[in-house]
Amino acid sequence: MDIPGGYKDIESFDVRHAPIISAFCDKINLSSIIDKALDTKMDVSPGKIVKGLVLNTLAGRDPLYRVEDFFSHQDTGLVVGKGIGASDFTDDNIGRVLDRIYSYGTQKLFCELSLEAVKKFNIDTTQIHHDTTSVSVWGDYLNKDGPFEINHGHSKDKRPDLAQFVLSLLCVEKDIPIETRIYSGNEDDKTISRAILSRISSYMAKYEIDSEGYIYTGDCSMVTGDNLAFMGGLDNPEVKFISRMPATFGVVGTLVSEAVSKNMWTDIGILSEEKKGESAYYRSYEKEVSIEGRTYRAVVIHSDFYDRRRKKKIDKETRKDLEKAKKIKKKLTSTKYFCKKDAEVAAEKEKLPKYHRLKTDIEEKKIYKKGRPKNGKKEVAAVRYILRCDIIPDDKLIEDLKEEAGCFVLISNVAASQHSARDILKIYKEQHGIEKNFGFLKDPLIVNDLFLKKTERIEALGFILVISLLIWRLAERCMRKYIKEKAITITGWDKKQTDRPTTFMMSTKFCSVHILKKGGMRWLPRKISSVQKEYLDALGLGEEIFYTAVD
Repeated sequence: MDIPGGYKDIESFDVRHAPIISAFCDKINLSSIIDKALDTKMDVSPGKIVKGLVLNTLAGRDPLYRVEDFFSHQDTGLVVGKGIGASDFTDDNIGRVLDRIYSYGTQKLFCELSLEAVKKFNIDTTQIHHDTTSVSVWGDYLNKDGPFEINHGHSKDKRPDLAQFVLSLLCVEKDIPIETRIYSGNEDDKTISRAILSRISSYMAKYEIDSEGYIYTGDCSMVTGDNLAFMGGLDNPEVKFISRMPATFGVVGTLVSEAVSKNMWTDIGILSEEKKGESAYYRSYEKEVSIEGRTYRAVVIHSDFYDRRRKKKIDKETRKDLEKAKKIKKKLTSTKYFCKKDAEVAAEKEKLPKYHRLKTDIEEKKIYKKGRPKNGKKEVAAVRYILRCDIIPDDKLIEDLKEEAGCFVLISNVAASQHSARDILKIYKEQHGIEKNFGFLKDPLIVNDLFLKKTERIEALGFILVISLLIWRLAERCMRKYIKEKAITITGWDKKQTDRPTTFMMSTKFCSVHILKKGGMRWLPRKISSVQKEYLDALGLGEEIFYTAVD
């Protein structure tokens, strides 16, 4: 191609997947919504500052003081927008935007953006998932007047030595975040669940969904007497819910034992869409239960993939029980009894092992007089009795225990006429989407590099991370929806075809993309590859995103 002025002053930028992220930010009008909401008097657009922080986060998450340096090596006009340069990403500008976000309200601003995402991508909001996690941090945090306190509490990171805060996330379609909040590090999950339940109806009304139009799914911490009363039973559900019933409810053990002993399971089958040969096979047993005068639906779920930790515990207990049985056997068989009754009493007095039975027989042992026998026949001096024992494992009991180890109980106030046991389990298992999101959000090293000592800044930076998560998940959702609708596959890892691409997988396919720029003109030094074209089609984008700047 002809380049005005020749090849002098041509710049090269390693843009990788940044234009794709930028395009998805634009799809939900990120910059314009933030500009309208914050309405600052800054010379630079706060919406574009936030967009830049999202781009930086999804390119590797630099600490704030290096964001300006990051954009000094980027085509900022292309990926962020016209009229903004690297020098606009100073600590002062970023700090002012973060402070303004906090003042406006991080939850309020995120709600506005998630509403736009739900509308633009036609996201299903009928199934809501909630969970919390703790995020550990280092250092001293003395800000007692902030929105929350960083202190010690129950650490889900298994780092009780570190201070922490608690991150709460509300998602739809498994992993699309629609609300996030930060709580003090010692906040109890039960209290957080109650707070969520108290506002969930009014929050979902913003999405034009009434209480009959959604099902709320949370972890077992939400299942308390007060929360169950608030949500209502089968006959009067105020908030339709699904959760796992904690073992602190005595009825859990009773239900599991009953399901195993009756062996009247209903087959559910395999739910996982990945690695069918290695996936769990599920069965269910249903029963209505009464808790504090209200009726709920209890579904006992059995998986042929036993809970490994519990199965290991049972194996350890059975080995220990066998050693106990051997000691009892040795004690009983090494003793000689003067009469048969004594032997019987001794066997009955022993405390029998739990997982093994002792099958005992009494054997008569004659003691002969010393000396030469008269008439060639030995004369009996006395008779003693000894016990012969065989150790027999109680296979039925052990097998039942192992089967019970693969069981858990789901509780719900959703009628069977509305959702089957399979539906209930499938909805509950989609909780793993939030767990994946926490892996994205709570990297302690990243939190330390980014988060400052002021809790207000931590909350605002948490907003940036969750916005980044939203964009990341929207891109993944877009690809998978396209592939499902077209009934096709796409090139995944190791050139193998896949129908479940991830955004990270996509990002690796564009790691070699550079653009050349001279003045206001941009071009690709080499053509987009066929694999990259596959991904762009799945994302609903064209290659022009790599050389056409947006306003």
